[in-house]
Amino acid sequence: MTGTTWYFGTDHNPGSNQVDFLGTAVHEMMHGLGFLSFIGSNGVFSSGLIDNYSSFLMDASTGKSWKTMTNGERAASIVSDGDLVWTGAKTSAMSSLLSAGVNAGRVQLFAPSSYQGGSSTSHFDDAVHYDSDADEVMEHQYEFPNESVMASAAFCDMGWLLLRDTDGDGIDDCQDDEPLSPPPPDTDGDGVSDNLDAFPNNDAAAVDSDGDSMPDAWLPGNPYGCTPNAATCNGLTLDTDSDNDGVADTTDNCPLIANADQKDYNSNGQGDACDPMPMPSVDGLVTKDKTGTVVAFAGDFDGDGYGDFVVGTPGHDVPASPPLKAISSAGKVEIISGATELPIFPLTGSVAKDGFGTAVAGNADVNGDGIADVVVGAPLADDVDNGLKNVGMISVIYGCTAPCTVQHEERYGTETNAMFGAAVALGDFNDDGNADVAVGIPKAVNAQGVKPLKQAGEVKVLSGSNLNAVPLLDVYGETANARAGTALAMGVWDTNPGDELMVGAPNDDDTDDGLTDAGSVRVYSLSEGVDEIFFEFGDVPKDYFGAAVATGADVDGDGLKDWVVGMPGADVFVNGVKKKNAGSIRIFRGSIISLHPELDPLLGAATNEGLGSALALGDVNDNGFADIVAGTPKAANPTAVPKAIAATGRVRIYFMDGSSFQVLGESLYGVKKGDLFGASVSAGDIDGDGKADLIIGIPGKDVQSVKLQKDAGGVTVISGADL
Repeated sequence: MTGTTWYFGTDHNPGSNQVDFLGTAVHEMMHGLGFLSFIGSNGVFSSGLIDNYSSFLMDASTGKSWKTMTNGERAASIVSDGDLVWTGAKTSAMSSLLSAGVNAGRVQLFAPSSYQGGSSTSHFDDAVHYDSDADEVMEHQYEFPNESVMASAAFCDMGWLLLRDTDGDGIDDCQDDEPLSPPPPDTDGDGVSDNLDAFPNNDAAAVDSDGDSMPDAWLPGNPYGCTPNAATCNGLTLDTDSDNDGVADTTDNCPLIANADQKDYNSNGQGDACDPMPMPSVDGLVTKDKTGTVVAFAGDFDGDGYGDFVVGTPGHDVPASPPLKAISSAGKVEIISGATELPIFPLTGSVAKDGFGTAVAGNADVNGDGIADVVVGAPLADDVDNGLKNVGMISVIYGCTAPCTVQHEERYGTETNAMFGAAVALGDFNDDGNADVAVGIPKAVNAQGVKPLKQAGEVKVLSGSNLNAVPLLDVYGETANARAGTALAMGVWDTNPGDELMVGAPNDDDTDDGLTDAGSVRVYSLSEGVDEIFFEFGDVPKDYFGAAVATGADVDGDGLKDWVVGMPGADVFVNGVKKKNAGSIRIFRGSIISLHPELDPLLGAATNEGLGSALALGDVNDNGFADIVAGTPKAANPTAVPKAIAATGRVRIYFMDGSSFQVLGESLYGVKKGDLFGASVSAGDIDGDGKADLIIGIPGKDVQSVKLQKDAGGVTVISGADL
């Protein structure tokens, strides 16, 4: 510094032959805080690890980062003269302030062709120059005037938080996504920028949520002294009902979302329409309970305005007081309140191996009192009064507005081991205004022909007005081992009066074409007497077409209800590779004539996935059309970390988008092998927001209690609003 002196002022304005002490101190302090490389001229890491600063260096001529270079490549880059650049995003965003020293959008670093120890790579290039005619404080040679914007940005890239706001928008550069964008204007000076101000020329108000030119509220401290409840202020009229639902904002529990009913599911003061609420769930209590083997939306069973659901646990051991022993596999059903997550009504089997809860259905009014009822199947129940073992039973549980005493009514089968009640469904089959009960008996013998057909299966439809009257329908499977009645669904499929009944027979043989276990479905109607109005076989042997069925909703938006049928044994070709038992779902359109054309099927993608094992319909995305809820309990979870987990189970929702089906949101998976996530599925509006929520059975779930209860099972409910 011969012939020069220090300038100790703070205005960065040294005279001739003076050196700015503050600028020099800042330069050296930035080195001390990390603006330097610890890599020598040979390209070797001095500590064996790359330092933070050096991790942002790159050779623009090769496009390679110092992090991935060999020592030799780094050594060459150190003397690349103009090609060594800083890769940090914040510094690159600031580079538009420079008139020189930028290579391909990145700021150059000092890397002369002759290595200079202590200077090379640890400074910005001397070529760096600002539009303001200043140089960068972190260049290797002192030049005046200088700026530190690039150096500050580099510290942002390295993880520092600096109190610097280059564009003056009130956001520090390190946290500003647009560090060179100045704040928008505020014409009326009310503290709200014009781009966010619904009234940019009026400083009394700024927000108009519904766009009706009436403000939601007056700004606090407005210059006119208008109180919050003032009707007018500076020529504006206050909007007292922002969502136009007829409820004043002052009392509306969702003032910006229309909800005239003011429902508040969890009584927290926020209406259901605007409150993201936790949904109910159920866990099994003991090992091998397998809670969630079957689930169904129950409708509003207790009349409280919220949807409820029913959970079947057929393997449940009913406890008994010593010295009596627990009743093994008597089974249990619980109707769970959607509002409280508590059981409204639990009911258990009474005899060992009853299997009470093997099948459940709900959301229909059997006795005509305006409240939804539930039906439960116990296919191995004993008719004790008549001394009949394993004849099976169904129980109709009648909903009522709480507080009330829940009533239930039973009907027994007559054939031993026929599995009366293995499947159940509800619908108004005879169009009398009351729901009727369809009962699957999949192992019944068809003795109507010359030769009895063992396990052909049978289905009865019992009148809701009189369960013990002569059945409205009594039909059998047509081949031995067809197991008709394994799956049932009831709903409108055409324009004729009354609901139709679909019967799945997944082991039916197409004898004409020699297809063993192809499976079949048949649809029955009472519109013109007992009439089979539709019949279809599976495509190939062991398709198991009809293993699951669902109906009662319009999938494709044509105004007619559609039917979906699972075919979990179907083989699918994926990119020319055969995936055995990948499964598929076939969709049959509702029609005003006897023809029911198919939409393109949904196909599984992995071996043994078994798409079509469990099905439900519901409008999850609130677009006015039903979505297909598909449970595949054998599917793997490919998203698990650190690696995929086999056979966790999956639930996927398909919705119609134009003329094709798309997957809604992310697929849902179990967490461990054998969870059987999605072994049963249902859909219905639990929380009252107008969207169908998912009810998912997980019978293989392990539940942590005092000790781990393996396969205790569980049920989870997922809000449609979260998908």
